[in-house]
Amino acid sequence: MKGTHKRRWRLAAALAFCCLVLVGWWQWQSLIRVAIVAAAQTFAHVNLSFGRAQIGGDRAVFDNVRVTSFRNEPIARISHLEIAYDLRDLLPGGHRLYGLKSVEADTPDVTIVRRA
Repeated sequence: MKGTHKRRWRLAAALAFCCLVLVGWWQWQSLIRVAIVAAAQTFAHVNLSFGRAQIGGDRAVFDNVRVTSFRNEPIARISHLEIAYDLRDLLPGGHRLYGLKSVEADTPDVTIVRRA
């Protein structure tokens, strides 16, 4: 009786894990989008939003990028942002800082806010 109960739990856990993997594979672009926004809030202390995004293994392209402070003050607006990177350079011993190869921004509009 106890063996049957353990097998059911293991089967349920394996099934739940497979479902999570399938949802992650199906919605990987959305998961990366959420991770990028969360990383900007955590590390840069800014709100980041963007329209369309194409993210690949060596290049990311964003349209209508908007960066605001936590007070909703505008910091930057970029109509088209293209970032080329090498994921291997993120590991120790890499050739480039943060793995960045190039950053191209079309019509960036940067706002500087000065406070007394």
